[in-house]
Amino acid sequence: MTEFSEKMFYLYLQISLQGLDLIDGAGRADSVISDPRILTHMHPIFARRMLHDPLYYAPLPSIAPLVNTTIGISVLNEMTRAQKETPSDDGRVYVHLGSASAMAKHYGVSRGNIARLLSKVQKAGHYGQNDSGTWVSAQLLRDHHLLQALKMAHSATAYIEAQQMRTRELLHQ
Repeated sequence: MTEFSEKMFYLYLQISLQGLDLIDGAGRADSVISDPRILTHMHPIFARRMLHDPLYYAPLPSIAPLVNTTIGISVLNEMTRAQKETPSDDGRVYVHLGSASAMAKHYGVSRGNIARLLSKVQKAGHYGQNDSGTWVSAQLLRDHHLLQALKMAHSATAYIEAQQMRTRELLHQ
């Protein structure tokens, strides 16, 4: 892993801990700022847990085309973060979503790359556009929420294990 990738992964873990702290106020994010070695321990624990979780390595069909690529995860987040309304009777959730060109520019990839990802999701019936706007399926939204819950759960567990490892490390210095 490059130094940049490692920094980005640590940032991801810190953001996950901040999210958990918003839920329960446990102060995890502050603890890793004061002792970054916790993140060093947390990184492989989190990665191992994710890689051994079938929901991650064999993602649900609605999100599989997006979860299997780095840019796809970003597109999935774009598709699900700007929900306009609750699901309609036909299982569609209308969302604010930028164009493939805008997303490509934002993420520094080709428009074709974004268009191919969106096309896969559209062919599976989980994304589309009509006169009412851009929509994603309620199933895609539920599956994405399930994936996010999985990541949060593994972050919480990895933090606990890493904190215990760090405590033992400090006691044996």
